[in-house]
Amino acid sequence: MDLRVRELIKKIRTDKNITFLLALVAVGVFVAQIVYYVQKGEVFSLKRGFQALFLSVTLFLLFAVLQRITKTGKPFDKTIVTLLRVMAVVVIVGGVLPSCVEVFVVVIRGGIYTIDIANLDIFVPVLGVMIGIFSEIFSYGNDLQEDNDMIA
Repeated sequence: MDLRVRELIKKIRTDKNITFLLALVAVGVFVAQIVYYVQKGEVFSLKRGFQALFLSVTLFLLFAVLQRITKTGKPFDKTIVTLLRVMAVVVIVGGVLPSCVEVFVVVIRGGIYTIDIANLDIFVPVLGVMIGIFSEIFSYGNDLQEDNDMIA
């Protein structure tokens, strides 16, 4: 490996460690929000708790991607493509499910929930679709990498 690749892997290791710490913080936020919901019964804290849960899963998946890159030295790998696809699904579901949980809890408690179209958050599901598109780019890169490895 040349010096440039070693430096890049060193930076990725740092990013990997930061990602792992952020994932642990997100787990802590999830636990804190669930405890707050159990104590106070505020539905909004339940929604935030589920958002933190999906964030932590996404960050752990990103950690796994960075771990794989540091082990193999190749970003275009079938395992990375699979992890990115799973991450895309988790982000899409994580963007929709917390609001559904909030609606479910309000309705179960006998309340009325009004859907406000202006407040629908589509950013997170769209981000999940973008991650899915990136996974397809990585899949194509994997195919090119395999072709290159066969030639060399």
